[in-house]
Formats: sequence, C-alpha cells, structure tokens
Amino acid sequence: MLACARRAFVILFVAVGASALLAPATDAEPRFDIGGPLPTSYVTSPVTATDLALSPRHTTIKYHHAVRLVSRLTSKFGPVKGESVTWWARLPHGDWHRLATAKTNNDGRTAVTRHLAHTTQYEVRYGGDLLQDKSTSAVTTVKVLPPPRPKPTTAGFAERVLQEAARHQGAPYQYGAAGPSTFDCSGFTMYVFGRFGVHLSHNAAAQYNETRHISSAAKQPGDLIFFSGSGGIYHVGIYAGGGRMWAATHSGDVVRYESIYSASYVVGRVH
Repeated sequence: MLACARRAFVILFVAVGASALLAPATDAEPRFDIGGPLPTSYVTSPVTATDLALSPRHTTIKYHHAVRLVSRLTSKFGPVKGESVTWWARLPHGDWHRLATAKTNNDGRTAVTRHLAHTTQYEVRYGGDLLQDKSTSAVTTVKVLPPPRPKPTTAGFAERVLQEAARHQGAPYQYGAAGPSTFDCSGFTMYVFGRFGVHLSHNAAAQYNETRHISSAAKQPGDLIFFSGSGGIYHVGIYAGGGRMWAATHSGDVVRYESIYSASYVVGRVH
C-alpha cells in the first residue's frame, strides 16, 4: 500500500514539472529557451554614452587678445559633474599637446581663458569610467588677426625715427643700396621706417604714393620730404624740423643732416 502511494506521488510531481516547463510565456512572466544563450540584459548593464561639447565652435579675436572657451560633459541623464577632462591645443597642422586638466562643475562645465598671438585649435577629451563612455569634443579653431601696424603719428614715434636716421650719419651713398651700411635716398627711408615695422617701397615716387599727402606748411618731424622736377619725384629725405632733414643725397656723398635745399617739394606722412 505504501509503495503504491510513493509511485503515485512521483508520477504527480513529474507531471506538474513538465507542465510548468511546457506552459506558454506570459507578459508577466517572460521566458527564454533553456538550451540557448542568456539575453544581454541578463549578462551586463550597458555603459552610458556621453557627449562633450566645446564652445564657441569657431571664433576670431584680435592679436594678443583673450578668448574664453567652455566645455560641457553630458549624458542622457543630464550634466556629468565631478569628472576630469583634459584640454588639448595645437597650432594649425601642428601636434596636439596637453594644455590643462579640469574637473567638471555641477553643470558639467569646465573653462579656460588664453591670450593668443597665433591661430590655435582646441579639443577636450573625457576618458570615461566604469559607468560612462569616453568622448571627445569637436575641434574649435580660434583665428587670431595679424598684429596692427604701428601708428607713427605720435611725437614718440617721430623721435625714434629721427634717432634711427641719425645713427647712420656718415654712411656712404650707393645707388640701389638699402642698408645697413650703404644707402641710396629711398633705400635709406625704407630702411629707417622698416626698423619700426613700416613697409615702404624702394622708390621715391612709390613711397609718395604710400603716404598721406599733406601741405608743406603742416609738415612735422618724421614726415617725408619728396623733391620733384619736370620728370616727377626724384629724391626723398626725412624731415627733422627747423627746415632740415636726414637724407642720402647722391653718389660720392654720405647720409647727412642738411637743409631742405629746394622749394620744389611735397610732403608725405607715414600712416
């Protein structure tokens, strides 16, 4: 009798187990193939993607002016705070070098400020961690305008020009020469003003066209005196005040401090 009862219990247990395994899955109780691989969600959680933005994307600034750049690290959950990001910089077509490392604030931001003399590109990188994926910002280019030309309108500039001219007193005249030891007339003025970043052509008539024309009565030290004749402008010197000038006049002569020897002249002011 007891043996019959045990057999009945085993048969009932096997039947219930089989029905549970063969029953169809429901929405409340998802099932998968016992013999197949486990779904990915049963193995690991995905790493959260991040986005690293850099602003402004592109900008232009004046020579030696400051630019402020801001990065922001975010994920689908919002700003990523307290994470280290690295700032990288390079000159166009140069190699990247590490500029700084900073931690993101509560808004996911970091910032750098730089005074620049050359066009520079920037990039920000985040290395990621166990829960968040790494990311890199787009490259931002900060274009720097060329330095401004000197404004030779102050007494200080004229004084420096005359000091430079006087430094070459006695240098021999040589046709076609533009320094530093021999000069012709336009080569002398080109060299002297070139020492202060002002470009003038190596020709007296061309130099007149490169200057602002003023009346002889308004001339000031540092202006250029252009002598003219029937064939046009043929000679130039640097006005020193008091009716005198510095000039390299002709072959066989030297750079000298001399009187303005003719009333047939016009005046040009270097901008």
